[in-house]
Order: sequence, then C-alpha cells, then structure tokens
Amino acid sequence: MKVQNPYRIGGSYHSVVAALEALGIGKMHRAEKFSMAFAKAMGPKNFAEFKAVKPRNKNGKPWQERIIQNALVVNRPDYGKPLREVGFEVLNERDKDGYSFGLFPIKGFKPKPQTATPVAKGAGKAAGRAVKAKGKTASRGKGKKEK
Repeated sequence: MKVQNPYRIGGSYHSVVAALEALGIGKMHRAEKFSMAFAKAMGPKNFAEFKAVKPRNKNGKPWQERIIQNALVVNRPDYGKPLREVGFEVLNERDKDGYSFGLFPIKGFKPKPQTATPVAKGAGKAAGRAVKAKGKTASRGKGKKEK
C-alpha cells in the first residue's frame, strides 16, 4: 500500500510519514527505530540542517526530542488533517519505555470526489464564470451573437 504523502517534500512532517511508511504501515514502531528511519527519510542534507537548528528559547528541544514532537504534531486533528484526507493517520502510544508511532489506514475511508479548481481571489468576475453562453460575452452575458 502506497501513501500519497500530502506534506512538503524534505520537511519534517513529510519525513514522519515517509519514515513510518518505510517501517511498515499498520503497526507500531518504537521511537528509537522511528528516529533512525526519520533521518533516512529526510535525507543527509536536510537532516543536517534539522539537527543544526538551535533552540529559540529556554523551552526549545534538542533535535532528538524534536523528531518525537513532529510525530506528535502530525497526530493532532489540525496538522494531521491533510494526511487523513488521503486516508491515513499517525497514531501514538506512550508507556514507561517511551513512545511508539504507527501509520494506519483509516477504516472505511472514501476519497472525496474531485471538484473544480477554485478561481483565485481577485481574478475578476469574468474569470469566475464556469459556463459561457454561446454567442455571449462571459463578463455580462450580453453582446453580439456570432454568425
């Protein structure tokens, strides 16, 4: 089963999903094993940059804890929404030995039907009209009929 990863390639959330997919869909994986797969999924250049980030304040976490934090964030309802929209979710468990994470398909998931691409805001009235009447201009619906 292949996951359509909805997050930005090379980013932390994309790497969370890619790492869990590589470890195996439908089962939990210990945080230590997940962290190694995360580094591999991110790639050497991006992972070196990820590790080099300095904490912005006294509450900042070292890179090892930030990997875990990213997996927990993708588990949240808001940040996990793009992944759920393609039929998967990240689950976590915590016990006395630490965290475990897994990528699971959503049971009974049915993809939403494709809809028309929305028109960019401010594109004008003419650009937003989906149907053009034969022989009429798109902007006002009036005009000369074609011969």
